[in-house]
Amino acid sequence: MKKKGTEYRFLIDAYSPETIPMARLAEYLADLSTMLGEQSSVHFVRIDEGSTVSVYRIDSEAEPKIELRTKMLRSNSAEPWAQKAYGRLNKKLADDNASGKIEALITGATIIEFPGRKGEAFGPMGPVTQTDEIDGVLIRIGGQGDPVPIHLMGHSGKLYVCETSRSKAREIARYYDGPPLRVIGNARWFRNLQGEWDLINFTIRDFVVLKDTKLADLLTEIRGMPTGLDKIADPLGDLEKIRQQG
Repeated sequence: MKKKGTEYRFLIDAYSPETIPMARLAEYLADLSTMLGEQSSVHFVRIDEGSTVSVYRIDSEAEPKIELRTKMLRSNSAEPWAQKAYGRLNKKLADDNASGKIEALITGATIIEFPGRKGEAFGPMGPVTQTDEIDGVLIRIGGQGDPVPIHLMGHSGKLYVCETSRSKAREIARYYDGPPLRVIGNARWFRNLQGEWDLINFTIRDFVVLKDTKLADLLTEIRGMPTGLDKIADPLGDLEKIRQQG
């Protein structure tokens, strides 16, 4: 016996249930069904009040596949038919001067967004390879192969999965769970559907150890730096004169 599964909401902000034409809603739901895939396991439940909110349920056994597909849609790496359905749905929203999104019904978490009138969905871009730098704390290192996986945690809590040679890994290993590092190397990025750049791969060539200074201490240090402003009788007046001369 199938479990009930999880309910989700597909929101369109330009219509209410009373104003959206039935034929247009059917077109949206057809694209949504195609985009999600697993059509026999996705069930329409109801239309909620407010903006047009279509509630649908995914059978529990199909949830892992659809969850993976939505993640791949956000990184432009889903099956071509799913990406085309996403594009058609987003274009309909733009044509209707609307935008939309899918939310988990219980938590309200956004699963995927449709920019619509806010801007056409970003087309695939990348991967782009360039020399780059990443700052973070070393939280994991190891592996039997070469290159060696290196995991860095950025200041915002973002995890960066990198790799480097075994010789460089031995150097970096000394700073495990220590001061922040700045790694330098070759990065490969792609742009997802929300216009954000996600890291595909980062090969570390070198690194430097950063000074682990607390923000309060750093501000105190900056305030103590000589600026020369104390020797100017009227700094604001002199600044205004410079602006007028420009």
